[in-house]
Amino acid sequence: LDVDGVTEAEAKYMRDVVKIIYCKEGKNHFTGAAALWYCRIRKLDDDFHRTERQRKVMNAIMKQALHRSPIQLMKIVEQVLPMLQTSMSRNDLLAVGVSAVFNYIGGKKPQHQVPAEDTWSGQRINGQDVLRLDMEKNTQLLQQFLYP
Repeated sequence: LDVDGVTEAEAKYMRDVVKIIYCKEGKNHFTGAAALWYCRIRKLDDDFHRTERQRKVMNAIMKQALHRSPIQLMKIVEQVLPMLQTSMSRNDLLAVGVSAVFNYIGGKKPQHQVPAEDTWSGQRINGQDVLRLDMEKNTQLLQQFLYP
């Protein structure tokens, strides 16, 4: 999986902590395990950077998927769907996935961050930094994003 935009700090973390010694700043060709480690980096910065890394990997997956035939993509979907747990119906999930693929092919890369901007505040609870969310507003914004 080709992941672009790895920072020097992320590359150093991957080399020093995760022991992915080939990791460098810029574009990297990650194995699935290395991409997962990259997505899960927590101690380097904050949760917003971690989700940014996750979006980079998801974009790389989408880019790679565009080079697959529809038959190959359906085989992948059939393998992955049983591993997903969601309150969405199978049909709704497939509709969101198909919409995402067509948006991606069309040059759009719609993204939505939870918590959305201006819907959270930082607090310190029991000595830990946490985000206090407006769950109702975030739920509403996510539904608007998924079902325009």
